[in-house]
Amino acid sequence: MKCIVCLGHMKKTKSWMYECPSCGFGSSNLIAGKGRGVGGLETLRRKNFKHLCKWLNNSYALADKKILEVGCAEGWFLEEALHWGMNVYAIEPSLIHAKMSRSKGFDVIDGFFPNDLVTHDLFDFIVFNDVFEHLANPVAALAKCEELLVPGGVLVLNVPSNDGIFYHLGDLLAKCGLNSALERLWQKDLPSPHLSYFNPETMQRFVYRYSKLRHIDTLYLNTFLADGLWERIKTSHPGIIGWIIYSVLFCAQPIIQRLPPDIIVGVFEKQ
Repeated sequence: MKCIVCLGHMKKTKSWMYECPSCGFGSSNLIAGKGRGVGGLETLRRKNFKHLCKWLNNSYALADKKILEVGCAEGWFLEEALHWGMNVYAIEPSLIHAKMSRSKGFDVIDGFFPNDLVTHDLFDFIVFNDVFEHLANPVAALAKCEELLVPGGVLVLNVPSNDGIFYHLGDLLAKCGLNSALERLWQKDLPSPHLSYFNPETMQRFVYRYSKLRHIDTLYLNTFLADGLWERIKTSHPGIIGWIIYSVLFCAQPIIQRLPPDIIVGVFEKQ
């Protein structure tokens, strides 16, 4: 398998997982799906979306700008963007989640990006919040984003990083024969597993290889909060093991906040 970032040869590390020894990009042969399948995320996501929109507003002034969110789920980011005066649109593959967002008054198309997005509209912002890593063809998605952005438009890629502390710990445990943490990070056996894993460097190299978008900045967001943490853990680790993991993470929060983050946001601008 060829690495889509540096075109080097990917090394198979699991029956379902590959890593590029040259650049660090990760990919899987898991089957793309729809839906999140993980609870306990609302408080964390809303806090991160507020921080992200505040940063974007300071840099670009969001009022009256047109934004497309790819994979809007229940519409939490759309609500925050609307708070900043944006004109919001979305596409969502999960019919249940799309219906939930439409019930809040949002304009949401059913389907997968980019194939099911049939529009001649252009956007000031296109945002992926924990979605880009689930796409079966990120190269085609990036090309479509560049096509749909106005000159000066902004692409925002909010994704998990394989350079973060949790990923490194999961990888270390997997090398010791304990695979569950790494499998959970990839959302293996969940409705919509991760098909790729970037870090700040590979994300920028990927975007530069397949587009003319210019890298503006890389932001870092919180990985977890105590509120909702147990709901997230019990999805893959119910019972006593889950409670042990929860207790350790809860107590370790002050330390974890100082370690390499597991959520990165790449901001890219169309020239």
